Formats: sequence, structure tokens, C-alpha cells
Amino acid sequence: MASEAIERYLPTLLQSEQDRIVDTVGMLTILDTGVVKEVDNLGRATVISNRIIAGRAVVYDNVEVIGLGNKAAGFFADATGCSCLILVPRSSVPDINSGIVDWNTPVYSKNGVKALPITNTYSANMRVGFTSEGTFSISTDNYLVTMDEANVKYTTEGLVLSINDDKELYLYRRTSASGPYEYKLSDQGIDSQFTSADSSLQVQQHINSIQDNNQVVLQVGMGTPTEGSETDRWGNKIPIYPNTFKIQFTQGKCIISHTDGNETTYNKIEIGTDGTLSITTPADVSVATEGNVSVQASKDATVTAKSITLTGTNGKVEIS
Repeated sequence: MASEAIERYLPTLLQSEQDRIVDTVGMLTILDTGVVKEVDNLGRATVISNRIIAGRAVVYDNVEVIGLGNKAAGFFADATGCSCLILVPRSSVPDINSGIVDWNTPVYSKNGVKALPITNTYSANMRVGFTSEGTFSISTDNYLVTMDEANVKYTTEGLVLSINDDKELYLYRRTSASGPYEYKLSDQGIDSQFTSADSSLQVQQHINSIQDNNQVVLQVGMGTPTEGSETDRWGNKIPIYPNTFKIQFTQGKCIISHTDGNETTYNKIEIGTDGTLSITTPADVSVATEGNVSVQASKDATVTAKSITLTGTNGKVEIS
């Protein structure tokens, strides 16, 4: 046992003070902070450290600027004028991507000095990071881009654009000059809605692409809206318009209607796929023309009215 102890501690006893210091420092990682003065096009920098010797700051030349990433891609930031961590690794690797160790230099050689740009982010004009829920975000004072497992969203004042994992596209835009506009593209079709800045005009469009139930609806509301409790397809409160005009195509059938805010139909025109035509109106119907009027029917024609008045030129009326 005594001989084993002697063999174990004998090399230590024979070490010089300098050898012991080198062994101790060899167990440490040396670092400092400083400022990147300039960077060349190869990513090599001149760095001014915060360390002062003989009244002058220590300057490192030919420092490799590093960041997070791999050989194929990485996070990049222009480090000029930026605060940085100055790393002096024990092993000298002048080029991180090559990974070649310079065995001819001593430990903690200046040939292997690295500079890592740093910031506390709170004072940065642009911030990139993750929320506590794991959402990736890019933000500035003017906009925000977020990305999570199911959705990518761009947001700024008066504008929202998002895409989710169901490949649904949503757009919202509003300015003081145009009023709100919403657009949604999904497997259900296309929905859009626009309201003018003074709310006197509202246009809604719905295109349903579901098989065997294809439908296109274009609705235009006009007039001075009154407050209502109805909601649109996105859950927003919308006003009631006294005059709403709608064109609807359902399985080839065309319906043109005019309703009020209470869904009371004033006029309605239906055109069937077989050519049938139906016109409904609660008000007077007037037909005026500078030329002839011809009505032809291959079958019976029926006119039902409380009274019928026929007036011809010079009092002449012909019925055959």
C-alpha cells in the first residue's frame, strides 16, 4: 500500500510551481466581456476587451465570431459595435467549422479566441425567442410573427395574417380609410367580408366548395345601419342594414333578392336550371321602352289581377 501511495503522489511532489499552475488553469474555462470593433467578410473580428493592463484595454485581433448553429445553417447577427463574450478555449480551434485543433499552440492560445455577440434583448429593436408555452416569436415595435405547432401568424396594427395546420388561410385588415376586411380560405370554401369606413356599405361573399352542395353567395348591404345583435361568421357584432341585396347560386339555381334588416323580402327573382323564371315583388312593376314589346308563350299564358287596363295607340287594342 505504501508503494502505491508513493507512485501516486510522487509525480505531484516532483512538479514545479509553474506545472501546478498550468494544471490548475487547465481545469478552467477563461472568458471575458468586451465590444466588437469591426468584422471582416470572413467573420474575423477585432475585439476590445474590458480588461485593462497598464492603463490600456486588451485588444484581440483575428477573433472568430461564433453563434448557434451547425455547418449547414445558423443564427446570424452583425456583431459590429456589439457587446460580446470573449471565450479563450483550452484547445485552440481557429475555425469552428473545420474543427481542426492546432496542437502546436499552448493551452488558452490567442489563436483560438472566440467572440459571441450578446444582448439582454429588452433594449433590442428586434427580439427573437420562445414564450413560456413554446411559441416561437419575432417581434419589433411595429409587428409580431408567431409560430406554434398548429399556426403561423403575422400581426401588426390593423392587420392579421395566419395559416394553420389545416391549411386554412385567414386575413384581417382595417385602416381608418377603408374599414374592416376579413378573408378566410378553408376546405369549406371562401368567406370574405368588407365594411366601408363609414359603415354605409357592407359586402359579404361565401363560396361553398363542399361536394354536392356547391353554393356561391354575394351579399351587399347598403344604407345607414342600425345597431343590431347579429354576429358574422367570425363572431363579430355587425349592424343591420335596411337594404340588402343578395345573389345566390345553389346547384345551378340563381336567386336574386332584396331584403330589409329584418329579413323581409321585397323583391325576389328565381331562375331555375330548366329555364323557369319567377319574379316576386310587393310593389308596383313598371315597364317602359322606346321600341316594341313582345311576349310569346308556347303554352297557356295566365294573367290574374284585381283590374286590367290595356291602352293602345289611338285607342286601338288587339288581342288574338
